[in-house]
Amino acid sequence: MKLQYTRAVLASLFCVCLSAVWVAAATADIPAGQRPGCPERCGDVEIPFPFGIGKHCAMQTKYPFDLDCLDVNGTKKPFYNNNEVTKISVQEGKAWMKLGISSQCYDHVTGHILYDSNATAEFGDSPFWLSTENKIIVIGCQTMAYMESNAYVIGCFSTCNGSTPVNGSCSGGGCCQMDVPGHIYSYDGYFDEDYNDSKIWRSSPCSYMAVMEDKAFQFSTTYLNSTVFNDTYKEGVPVVLDWVITLDTCEKAKSKTTSYACVSTNSICNDDPSGGYRCNCSHGYEGNPYIKDGCEDINECLDNVTYPCPGICNNTMGSFTCSCHQGNYMENGTCIPNRKSGFLALPIVGWFPSSVITRTNDNANHLCTPI
Repeated sequence: MKLQYTRAVLASLFCVCLSAVWVAAATADIPAGQRPGCPERCGDVEIPFPFGIGKHCAMQTKYPFDLDCLDVNGTKKPFYNNNEVTKISVQEGKAWMKLGISSQCYDHVTGHILYDSNATAEFGDSPFWLSTENKIIVIGCQTMAYMESNAYVIGCFSTCNGSTPVNGSCSGGGCCQMDVPGHIYSYDGYFDEDYNDSKIWRSSPCSYMAVMEDKAFQFSTTYLNSTVFNDTYKEGVPVVLDWVITLDTCEKAKSKTTSYACVSTNSICNDDPSGGYRCNCSHGYEGNPYIKDGCEDINECLDNVTYPCPGICNNTMGSFTCSCHQGNYMENGTCIPNRKSGFLALPIVGWFPSSVITRTNDNANHLCTPI
């Protein structure tokens, strides 16, 4: 009798289990959004408007947004001013490119400098500047190197004397790093010959200086006694760049009705702290704010991780509502069954295999099936 009673209680609470188990559809990648008749991709890279392949597909402002889609050893790749573009994000207002490194290598026989190359980058007449998500990286056992920019000269000294290089550490021993200030749009990387010493060539045949994405770099001691770093990044290191439409503020841009870039309904304008403006979709919408009707409603009911709802989810334009099943009430974001006399409240300790609820593109309807 006791076992039957327990089963009856669990059956009465079965809907609570059901309301807590969801199989949310995977959120698809946001499409790039491009003008009609213009390519949305170059190879594996999405090209969202305001960028475009060729001038006729790119936004026309003071700054050029047009890219070249070139064939590189049988693979199509986008380039901006001869720099390979690996990703463009409209939502973040960022782009990723490959830029060169500065290197200084010694002849393994004579110890003399074999070659000395200084990397340069120039984005002065463009919508780009270096993101603060980059670092200035210097690698070597007796190496002083600098980044000379449009506003700063920043460098650091890397040594192996008194400091043991450690994998993953870039605090002076064989590797040092510095922050990149905001709004840097051009730089030259070079070595200080007063510090660099050709006597180190046996332990460190090459020295390097690079501006690159912080999270993409992890120091390895093999960079000191080999050419692994140069071989790994011979096509360029990953660099993050911020971009804006123009240097106008949102207020000024909105007054220029014929050139204002945030043309989609449900889009907003954001001022960048370093100057200029960019567009985003309003809260509850996603897509491309730079094209007509490019911002589309997010169906929050398809993503229970980002938009949790323990009961019945109902998508609305720009938002959603969440309610509990009949016989339950909401408390602190949880659906709780109404208390009924004659029933013992038991904790739910597991999931039932048949208690899976899927969400559809329409309103998510959750059904309780009696046991």
